[in-house]
Amino acid sequence: MATKLATYGYINAKLRTRLSKMLEDPELLTLLRAETTSEVLKLLEDTEYHAAAAAFADTGDLRLAEAMLFETEVNFFNDIGEQVKGEPGDFISALVSRYEVETLKRAIRLWFERRIKGRDIGNEMDYLYRGFTGLRVEELIEAGSLEEIAGLLPQSSYGAVIAESAGTDISQLGLFPVETSIDRYFFSRLLESLNDLSTSDRKIARKLIGVEIDLENLERIVRFKDLYGFSHEKLVDYIIPSGVALRSRDISGDSSEIIKSYVAGHYAGLAPLVESLGREKYSSLVLLEAVLNEVLSLEVKRALLGYPFTLGIVLSYFFLKRREVRRIVLILNAKAYGLDEERVRSLL
Repeated sequence: MATKLATYGYINAKLRTRLSKMLEDPELLTLLRAETTSEVLKLLEDTEYHAAAAAFADTGDLRLAEAMLFETEVNFFNDIGEQVKGEPGDFISALVSRYEVETLKRAIRLWFERRIKGRDIGNEMDYLYRGFTGLRVEELIEAGSLEEIAGLLPQSSYGAVIAESAGTDISQLGLFPVETSIDRYFFSRLLESLNDLSTSDRKIARKLIGVEIDLENLERIVRFKDLYGFSHEKLVDYIIPSGVALRSRDISGDSSEIIKSYVAGHYAGLAPLVESLGREKYSSLVLLEAVLNEVLSLEVKRALLGYPFTLGIVLSYFFLKRREVRRIVLILNAKAYGLDEERVRSLL
């Protein structure tokens, strides 16, 4: 078995260099203070996101720039996966398949809009990533039914999952059941990929992924309870299992109290951030996003402070890079739609 140094020595050095090039808070605030979307993208020309800046400069199409940001992000992690071999490499491949899942869900949403809602989706297909082998997005969107979509996908993966969801009344329930089934399958595969890792790598990965599942579930609790009025019994059907600390038995009652209890029990230092939760449901979503960012940042920092030659460096980079791209997209949309700068700053 390869030593930790042999497995992670090169990638550790490379990723720490990349981490040093990530946009710091002052740089993000500079982007936020730009007057227009064009100015934001102009500032990105000399960064790793130059392809998005070039796409916007050529077309003036913000959606295309966002699509290029997604493609750049995928390329970042494909590159990492190619450089880490053996069991850690298999885990990273499972981790990066998240982008395939996101693309699949986007395609199904367009199918839903076109086939079930009867809406014109225009040129929306132009913005879908097409780099995943076996994910023929045009055919998925043109399919006549969920069963047909399932048949277009490998039955060893998401095809079977979608086939099982095909009996749900999506005209009434929407895509919540389908997307939840896809998400659950993704996380179950990701957790299974931990089994072949070393004890130290498995411990680090299990903690970070488990925390991410917790945070995903907290967001679902707020959205489904407060915005859609789901009962506790109905909400249980949409929770992702295998989080670190949040279980189905913990999600009864008021959503703000659930979040406060979670934070107080595991991140007491962040308790002041959630004191105002529950006063107004839409602001709760905004505040929750800030809390989730802080929780994930704390876990990533812990992973980076440990022994350097572990999977922690890869996972930390993964989460931090994803957050950086989300922040850039948030700023671009803030400029495009004239969102309040102070409100956006609270989400960065």
